[in-house]
Amino acid sequence: MEQAKKQTSFASMFESIDKGITFLIRLLFYISTFIVLPMIFVVGWGAISRYVFSKPFTGVLECTYIMLMLMVMMAGGNCQLTKSNVVMGMIVDRLSGKTQAIIDFFNYCICLIISVVLTYATIKQSIFISKTGTYTDVLHVPFAPLYFIIAIGWASIALASLLLVIRSIGNIGVCHKEEKE
Repeated sequence: MEQAKKQTSFASMFESIDKGITFLIRLLFYISTFIVLPMIFVVGWGAISRYVFSKPFTGVLECTYIMLMLMVMMAGGNCQLTKSNVVMGMIVDRLSGKTQAIIDFFNYCICLIISVVLTYATIKQSIFISKTGTYTDVLHVPFAPLYFIIAIGWASIALASLLLVIRSIGNIGVCHKEEKE
């Protein structure tokens, strides 16, 4: 009875953590989706000002690079969480369910390790850049906040990978129970 209580409390705790992390990752995804609108406006205005008014808008390329970087990094965690990334389905689909779950577990562990290392490295780089005061060439936008946003993107990928590691442990257990029956 006591062990069943502990299992349900752990499951409810994980479920609430899962919902919180999923909410944060989806929020970053919606922010990245919203960035598409100003990016369309900037690119459109750059083309109109160059070809219609013969006065190119300086900084179109930098604005586009910055907004594209923001979009990609903020949507990375959602891509990982929804499994919208490239997978090796042709090879793995032929294996048993338990083998697939084990391969998924190791893939998610590798992704978790890499994304944690990249989060740490990006935070260190952003601290270094904030001390040196580096700016973009044309618009003079400071690099440090951009690097912190990249670190947030890597952290969201790490959190999504952590959730998938924990979920895949459950999948391995389910596959193991099914093989026993």
